[in-house]
Amino acid sequence: MKNTWKERAGPAVGGITALLLGVMAVYCSAAQPARAGERAKNEKASSAETNRWNVLLLIFKRLQAPGRPHVTLHDRDIKHAISVVDRIKRSIPAISNQLMLINNIEAHVIDKPLTSVNADGSLNSSVYGLYDELLRKGRYDQIIAIVPSASFRFADNVLGLGSSYRHAGYAQVALQPGGRYEHRGRKAFPESIFVHEILHYLEMRSKAIKPNTVDLHDAPRFGYPGWNEGYLWRDWFAAYMQNKLEGGVGLDPRVYKVNRAQGK
Repeated sequence: MKNTWKERAGPAVGGITALLLGVMAVYCSAAQPARAGERAKNEKASSAETNRWNVLLLIFKRLQAPGRPHVTLHDRDIKHAISVVDRIKRSIPAISNQLMLINNIEAHVIDKPLTSVNADGSLNSSVYGLYDELLRKGRYDQIIAIVPSASFRFADNVLGLGSSYRHAGYAQVALQPGGRYEHRGRKAFPESIFVHEILHYLEMRSKAIKPNTVDLHDAPRFGYPGWNEGYLWRDWFAAYMQNKLEGGVGLDPRVYKVNRAQGK
């Protein structure tokens, strides 16, 4: 499959722990209570900023919305998606030159069917209750939602959406049963769509700090005409994330910092 992707703003494989959720079940281990001195030390440490992000990966398995084709992702689709997302643990640090690290990716497979989506097939507010519950129980900096799709696209040939939800980044990416996130060849970069949508959130953060941050889609202006041809995205992403563009109009390095004390 050739990937020519468009994005617009929107509201146990490879070391990732995968959990199967019905309505919702979150598995977590309880920490032992700390002594007073340790607690004070831990509270001080927890308030520190870090560039190590926690990612929440949600794979919605079934789409059964009225007026739309019913779609079910199979186990092989889910394993493929998890293995591709797992690659960002290596590619994001490499592309950003260690400015952004991935601390953890926690994957949940949502078995409860989606019964309501937007007109373009993307997720709507019906999933916000799930997001809020998970965000209360864990400190996540980025949400990635994989949405079952009959055509591997949302409307208008859009495969991914990148924005924010609450204090976290929010990416939606479509997946068709039997489909693959692939760029073939020696420099395959199948996780590029996930990196791209995460960058849309960083772009938003950077523009709030530094208004002259250029758009993520401005690659041709800076001599990257082939930026949407698979692995060539890496060159543009690296220049953008490391703020190496002429005039210093790439991402502000402060966007990579998250505050654990506030769950941010």
